[in-house]
Amino acid sequence: MNAAEMVTGHSTVDALRILHHELKQRLSQHQNRGGVTSDWIRFLHHANAYSLYHWTSVSFICGCILLLIIAYIVDELGNSWLILEAIILFLLLTVNLCFATWDDWLRRNELFDKASRVMVKIEACIKQGIWCPLNYIDLNCPSSQCVSLQWTIRDSSVINLPVGLLVEGDVILLRPGQVIPAKCQKIKTGDYEDDLANMAEFKAGDFYNPAQNLPELELFSKIEGREPLKPQAFLVLETPFVKNFSQILEKSFLRPVGMLDNERFAAYSIWIERRILPLIVFLMILTNALRYAFLHNEVGTLSDMILVLTVNSVVPLLALVFPIVWRLLDAWGVAKVILTFEEYTQTSRVKKRIPSGGSFKSEASLEGTLDLKLLWTDFFQAWKDVMVGQTDTLARTANLAQVFGNMTSFCCVDKKGVLSWPNPTAEKVFILTSRPPHSHHRPRRHSVKCKVPDGDPVADDLSFHHNKNEHGFPTEVSFQVLDLTQDTKNHYGLRFDDPSWSKYLSSLKPLGLNILLNTCNMETTYKYTEFADHVTCVSLKREEAVPVVNRRCFCELANIIGFSEKASANFTTEQTLGMYRHIPPESTSSERKLESSKSFLRYKMPMPNVFSVVVSDNCTGSRHLFSQGMSDLVLDSCSDFWDGEKIQPLGEAERKKIADFYHRTSMSSYCTAFSYRPLTESFGGEFSDIYLEVPEDVVAFHGPYVNKSYGFNQYEKRLLMNDRPYHGSAESLLLDDMVPDVHDIESCFRLQCSQVFIGMITMQYQAKQDIVDLIESLESACIRFVHFSKENELRSRVFSEKMGLEAGWNCHISLASEKALESKVDVSGSLENNREASIGYESQYPSQVLDDEDLIAIKGSSTVLRPSWLRSGRYGSAPEVATTQSQSIGSPMTPDKAPRLSQDVVNVIPQDCSAEADTLREIDRAVAGPTTPLLHHRSSDSAPSTCRQHPSAHATVSLAAKSESRSSLHRTRKRSSIDHRPTSNDQFFEKGFAGDGDVPESCGLHHGSILVDVPSDTYMLSRASSSDSFSRAVGLNNQAKLPRGIENIRPHIKNVDNVPLQVSLFTDCTAQTTQEMFCILQEFGEVTCCIGSSANVENTGVFLQADCSLAVEPTYPQICIHHSVIEKPSLSSSLTPMELSAELHSIPCSLYFATDDHSVIIHLVALARHHCERIRNVSKLYLMCQLSLVLFQLLNSVFLLPPALPPNVILWLTVVIVPLLSITLMGNPLNRKILQMAQGKNRSHFAKQTLLEELIYFFIRYIPTIVICLFCHGLNLLTFCQTASDSTANVTVSCHLLFGARLSEDASEPVWNGWYDRHHSGLVLSQQLITFELVLCFVIISLCSIHRLSYLWNTSPFVNRLWCAVTPIVILLQLIFFIGNMSSSSSRAEVAYSLGDIHVAVWVVTFVWPLLLVVLHELVKRREIKMWVRHQKRARLDFGTKLGMNSPF
Repeated sequence: MNAAEMVTGHSTVDALRILHHELKQRLSQHQNRGGVTSDWIRFLHHANAYSLYHWTSVSFICGCILLLIIAYIVDELGNSWLILEAIILFLLLTVNLCFATWDDWLRRNELFDKASRVMVKIEACIKQGIWCPLNYIDLNCPSSQCVSLQWTIRDSSVINLPVGLLVEGDVILLRPGQVIPAKCQKIKTGDYEDDLANMAEFKAGDFYNPAQNLPELELFSKIEGREPLKPQAFLVLETPFVKNFSQILEKSFLRPVGMLDNERFAAYSIWIERRILPLIVFLMILTNALRYAFLHNEVGTLSDMILVLTVNSVVPLLALVFPIVWRLLDAWGVAKVILTFEEYTQTSRVKKRIPSGGSFKSEASLEGTLDLKLLWTDFFQAWKDVMVGQTDTLARTANLAQVFGNMTSFCCVDKKGVLSWPNPTAEKVFILTSRPPHSHHRPRRHSVKCKVPDGDPVADDLSFHHNKNEHGFPTEVSFQVLDLTQDTKNHYGLRFDDPSWSKYLSSLKPLGLNILLNTCNMETTYKYTEFADHVTCVSLKREEAVPVVNRRCFCELANIIGFSEKASANFTTEQTLGMYRHIPPESTSSERKLESSKSFLRYKMPMPNVFSVVVSDNCTGSRHLFSQGMSDLVLDSCSDFWDGEKIQPLGEAERKKIADFYHRTSMSSYCTAFSYRPLTESFGGEFSDIYLEVPEDVVAFHGPYVNKSYGFNQYEKRLLMNDRPYHGSAESLLLDDMVPDVHDIESCFRLQCSQVFIGMITMQYQAKQDIVDLIESLESACIRFVHFSKENELRSRVFSEKMGLEAGWNCHISLASEKALESKVDVSGSLENNREASIGYESQYPSQVLDDEDLIAIKGSSTVLRPSWLRSGRYGSAPEVATTQSQSIGSPMTPDKAPRLSQDVVNVIPQDCSAEADTLREIDRAVAGPTTPLLHHRSSDSAPSTCRQHPSAHATVSLAAKSESRSSLHRTRKRSSIDHRPTSNDQFFEKGFAGDGDVPESCGLHHGSILVDVPSDTYMLSRASSSDSFSRAVGLNNQAKLPRGIENIRPHIKNVDNVPLQVSLFTDCTAQTTQEMFCILQEFGEVTCCIGSSANVENTGVFLQADCSLAVEPTYPQICIHHSVIEKPSLSSSLTPMELSAELHSIPCSLYFATDDHSVIIHLVALARHHCERIRNVSKLYLMCQLSLVLFQLLNSVFLLPPALPPNVILWLTVVIVPLLSITLMGNPLNRKILQMAQGKNRSHFAKQTLLEELIYFFIRYIPTIVICLFCHGLNLLTFCQTASDSTANVTVSCHLLFGARLSEDASEPVWNGWYDRHHSGLVLSQQLITFELVLCFVIISLCSIHRLSYLWNTSPFVNRLWCAVTPIVILLQLIFFIGNMSSSSSRAEVAYSLGDIHVAVWVVTFVWPLLLVVLHELVKRREIKMWVRHQKRARLDFGTKLGMNSPF
């Protein structure tokens, strides 16, 4: 590829051809691996649970065939039926072996066939070749960990290409600070030195950091201008998806065996073939050998006794029809699940049948949902597709019916766009207002009511009075927090909770205008993306810093405020300005001392940044500066605030409260600050391509430029000079000492100072309503919803509780490794060695720009640092003031050095949910240093006041406490941090505490608000990425005795308790730790189903590990609500690039569906459970009936009777009657309580207690029938003997009940006392009558088995239409078989017997015993129901409790 081709990149068609060629080549290599011999060895191996046939099965059948042939050869009578039976067994063996081999071949090639079908789709895209840039996601779309995208040059255009479609030779544009998605090399530019320096190859997972050539941070102390770091062109050296594709092909057979397959394998292969069959053979040979030895004249020939009877006794347990029946029934369930899924997801008519929310609250809803009328033609077509392997659902390697029917854990590995909406939603709006002093106005519910000593009530969200100046003019300011609620149907839809919110409209309008002109200004999206990349890359130079940039769409909020879409048309964007500041360096020596003692773990702090837009009014020509960013830098840039009517100066209290609100809400949500300033200056140059790097000392804002900029100190000066209170306005900012025209870096910086603070907006990712309903339904079905979160514990807990999950005590575990933590906090290495630590990278393709969600509050050192804004006269924020100063770390702070506020301030942070309030209480405990008072007490000279508690307050916290009480509080927190269980002190702290001072006070906390005043210098914020968020250093960790780190999960489960298996939230997850946790869950019997984004390339390994995986198309993030994400190609049948990428990523998945189809999952679970219950009933009835036939023949030999079941009857019952009766249970009606049943573990063996119970139930059900049938057989022979003795006078006949009557006593070599000779018709008549009686009893048993957990008088068994249709056919077939055998025996019998010769007692027993059998079965069922109810109660209690070692079990 020459240089020109490198610049233009591949064409779409050429790239798809390369991708198709490489994937097809890799597929061929895997298909050609192995050989026929190795495949047969794996297929017939006795430990292969997937296989329907093993060498043991083949050996038993071949042994029976061989014995029958030997018996035929040595038999003097020349019984032709022996050779016929051997031929039938051989044919059945051949059919079953061919079927099992074909089925195993389909299983091994199932995923290869699906991959081949994806290749066909790629070929179709190559032929169409109609993709254009509009078919891709926008380049400036907000990044998401659920969507793997890469800027790529295709068709001479830059597009946002899915990583799965990258190919060798592609030209990609690596953005500064991003993770490299594939092995690549920088394209040569022609400069020899530059090319030589960039000849090194970059591997996937490396960071692209072009900021290494920037000046060192210590080399400048004034504001510098930095050129934006631009994306650079790189050449891809290998196709990245080929590695994932190889992983899919290699590990597709390593999934755990399904629960039903394990039960089949344990029951049939282990117990029957390896234990019961050898035991039966041994007992039959021993019994018949003893009979032949001691009763030689009463039995048959030696070949009959040793060979034929032994073969007949084991024939019912041979794998003659069971493998075929099993696979057909299994495919039945899979076909029904697939067809139901397609009907629900593809037909809008059927979708309307789904109850809203998809929750099965009523039994009628469940039954009506699953009674979906499916056409039999469609069902048989789907059934056939499953059987022949023409479906993409991986019916054999990831069986949908078995996994959904036995699922115990439903796991989700992606959040944005899957569990939540892709963009965070505005949740609260923070504004500052002013009102006349002592106003009785009560605006909203976030309020604290207090009564001052003079009796004047004061109520507001938060109000603080400026002390009167020397001229006696007071100022009262309050902040308002307006709550917003999201529309459940439209994630952009919003509404204010307060119906009287419009009275704050004057304060909200500047905020709405800032949103339209900055946040949702499409003209600035590329510039903002460039600025975000620059900040991300520059932050790599400082270990302590992490980039936090977020700008999301607030158009709907602006619309509610009153701005239309065309409001921004009146303004023209002129400039975009970016400014950022580094985090001050810490004292490394003291820090290392703390790290070595392991008493403190250092985390990264967010890098302050502000993005501003300069616009001009088309009507007046005036210019305006609109800024947004982190509150740290925005607040430092502001000297005033807008109160809705006028501009007022920002004082100490206002700044304190703004910073405090920002840091508290940033713990659980995302907060963005907004500011504004009018401009009269003209730009002497273009500053959009220059970013201001502010020195770490923030005094630059109000230090060297204090005389040139209009800072808040000038407002204070005016207040002192005037004889009346001063209120600023927009015009008041245009003073004589204005900034001159902007022509250099210094003037550009001064331009961004002295802004007006407008307000803040907090955002939060909201859980989708269908996800909330799905989790509720799964919990009621005893299926644990497990969220594998890539975020830290705090954010994960807040969002999990929004979904309805438990995330408190004993409910979450961090999978981050402690070893990884130690390596990440090591500061002795160079920057290059700690590059990954600086960004906290764990996943291979994280988002290039980190969201504000990566912040947590962590516990500071034992030293309380004096705020730098108190020392230098400026007001900073947490990240800046939480750094180590000249004071030595670790030294205790004396009371005289502790910071004190000049006035008492009540801090109220409104919280709408108790979960966030609980979390923030933990933050309050965490951020308070050991010697720092959590609550600032009033100064000694302040007047005492009494606070009146609100009636609906949840907690009380005293505002007065002495140093002794603070010391005891510190000791209490220290003890509680050591104990692994919550103590009363923790509960006491949550409820509130009061000091033992002389001034008793109480304040009310309304709706979860926290009435504690935490100084901002006790906060430290850091990014908690996939593996770099260890909240135990924060005090936010789970206080239960739970493991931390993936390496400690297995030892904890084996040695302590099983709580990790019952946890619904795992935090700090990576793709590797998530996959390992799936493996642990499966090792301990959990049946897992994984749901994840089809656009995330990292999900391949997790998809392969889960028992069954579902790929869901995520909702893609949008730049703006008015800007579409992606457009479909002109041909409606053509796939989009994202859809083709999803097809590749979902190859190891059983289903692929859209995000709005979550409600169908619980319906499929109910359908699959119903199918699994059916197939278990079928298998149980089949095996029990076959075991009864074996036991019948064994007892027949023990009772010394002639054979009651001849070989033809045994084959007839084994191959025809019993399978037909068993299959009728597939028509069982729906169990209305199917979703209330707890499922068991996936074990490869049965519990001893279960086996013992089933053995007892079997004996009670079947032994009486066997004994009665044998008694009737003996009575028949005795009756026939007596009839023969009366009719034959010349022959001496001795009739005996046990020996079956000696009809041929005088014969030289009698066989079975003559029943095989002259009186053969009598024996055949008795055998056929006993066979009919057995069939009739089997019919009754199947009738009682229709409702396994319900009595016959409660639920009619005739609702099973299949049983009603098949049972008469079975009885009719048995009658035909009876007549045919009697006709055959009568034609060659010397003495004929008829039905009239049968004893009347036999007739009575034949028709009365089935009725008594019903009573017997119902009595046994009563016991089974009681045991099942007890088991379900125990299972539900076990499912709901997380007490672990403290459990009463």
